[in-house]
Amino acid sequence: MNYNEYQAKNKIAEIFLQAEREWEKGLTIPRKIIEKSQDILTYVFPSLAKYFDFSAGDYNIRPSTAIKAHEHINSTLVASEHEIIKDIVIPLHNKRTVFFILEMLKNSHPKLQNLSWEQIKNHNLLISKLYSGYMGAGGSWKKWKKSLYPGKIAQLRLNTLLF
Repeated sequence: MNYNEYQAKNKIAEIFLQAEREWEKGLTIPRKIIEKSQDILTYVFPSLAKYFDFSAGDYNIRPSTAIKAHEHINSTLVASEHEIIKDIVIPLHNKRTVFFILEMLKNSHPKLQNLSWEQIKNHNLLISKLYSGYMGAGGSWKKWKKSLYPGKIAQLRLNTLLF
């Protein structure tokens, strides 16, 4: 990864992190406790986190997504699934996983795959589209791949950050 690509992915990852933090501000106290408990469980019992596939860490990454992203990149940086899952909740490590997820999303979208990270970084709609995929594409990956227009929830979450 060259420096410009790193800078672009880093900017997008920071936007995603801000969006996740803003979302968490709106949670009820019991839900916040559940979210933090999931972070602890993910680190202490990665196999349990994998089984239940709950999101964890600052970026709210699901273990299944982290594992798929590492497989997509063919990463040899992390030795096992348990380490990949634990990395979700470790600052500095989790950003690497977000970079892998971004790469996986970009490569899986027919209209994004030919764009440079520089082009994506400078276009709010494209950042929103990636965030829509990052959040799970509303469960419809086929629909997500058809256009460059982001889903409603991604637009709402990023509205104050980008537009």
